[in-house]
Amino acid sequence: MFKFILFFIFSMFTVFHNASANDQLTQEEIERFAKVMAQIKYYYIEDTDFKILFRDAIRGMMQGLDPHSDYIDEAQLKSFESQSTGKYGGLGIEIIPEQGALRVVTPFDDTPAQRAGIKTGDLIIGINGKILKNVSTDEAINMLRGKPNSSVELTIFSPGSSGPRKVILKREIINIKAVKSKIIDGDIGYIRISIFNQKTYQETVNAINKLKKSRKKLNGLVIDVRNNPGGLLDSVFQISDLFLDANKLGTNKKIVSIKGRAEGTNFTANATAGDKVNNIPIVILVNKGSASASEILAAALRDHKRAIIVGTQTFGKGSVQSVIPVDSKSMIKITTALYYTPNNESIQAKGVTPDVIVNLTTIPESPKQQSVYDLISEKSFVDHLKNGNKNRLKNQNKAESTNVTEIAYTDFQLYQAIRILQGVQIINDPS
Repeated sequence: MFKFILFFIFSMFTVFHNASANDQLTQEEIERFAKVMAQIKYYYIEDTDFKILFRDAIRGMMQGLDPHSDYIDEAQLKSFESQSTGKYGGLGIEIIPEQGALRVVTPFDDTPAQRAGIKTGDLIIGINGKILKNVSTDEAINMLRGKPNSSVELTIFSPGSSGPRKVILKREIINIKAVKSKIIDGDIGYIRISIFNQKTYQETVNAINKLKKSRKKLNGLVIDVRNNPGGLLDSVFQISDLFLDANKLGTNKKIVSIKGRAEGTNFTANATAGDKVNNIPIVILVNKGSASASEILAAALRDHKRAIIVGTQTFGKGSVQSVIPVDSKSMIKITTALYYTPNNESIQAKGVTPDVIVNLTTIPESPKQQSVYDLISEKSFVDHLKNGNKNRLKNQNKAESTNVTEIAYTDFQLYQAIRILQGVQIINDPS
């Protein structure tokens, strides 16, 4: 048996024959691999199929690269494909492996995970009573998924809490609504993008058209990508281009640059002519759950001085994963490049720092409080606008369909974004 394994391993590694001296495997290293497999087969308490050992060896090799690289076998292909289309059954949660647990990147909008109070940064340390250890993202997804209306128990640890808690959720067919929109305060457009999938670009175009038709003039736009874990790069290229007019960008027309080591992994996406919203001021809302494509959008518009970023530091996922077929029944998802902003900065493990940092603050309502402005100091930019334009803002509030003061109690970050846009509007049109 051992001779068979050794022969197979030697055959497998002949592909490295022409590698550089530093990359060549020694006979000792090859024999060590073969011996470990043989000893597992002989000594392990349960009889283990060699096919399973080889599969797990490949998976371990991929997971050793970084948290985003993985081996996807035949059983996982279906769930992997369903993620890309934006419709799948489960809990509605984006996760990555981290030190024997699963860290929550974001819970998607209107899903069991979000309704259960699971937050970005929470750690899932157990599923149905089983403690997680060395579990890949795709394996965890299979454990979390099941028949609609079936239950799953998660053991969750939130940073800063005294201990883990157990949460029981019911699985659902997840229909991700990529884009939502509305008018706030009479003339400010709001577009919520929860994920960048195959439908997001067209839904964003439809949302912009709907907002423009509902008002004679939009005086500002909020693009909300908080807790958006990213998605398809083509989608964010197209959406970023909606707000960037190449004719006004000078010589640097980049949306993002992708730089890798292998041939074919280098690419630059450039803006084209035209601005879908006619150059109105834009604020982009971000938080620690904004990752990957969300960071590309925010950085691209900020670098070109097209938008102000408001919120908290983003996640910092600046790597590109490519899906490469191994054969008809398996593939690998592997990190092949890093992306760079138009100003040639990498966001990997760093994130995007907002221009205006606004934490997720909860403001208690009080009968003694006449206005939310009472909570804002004189040094604050928002308060400065209030003092100079008190009557104007008061008149606007009477006519608006959405009460901007109420937004302050339910979503203070969005409230600040609206006030910043109104401040820009006042600067541009003092009348």
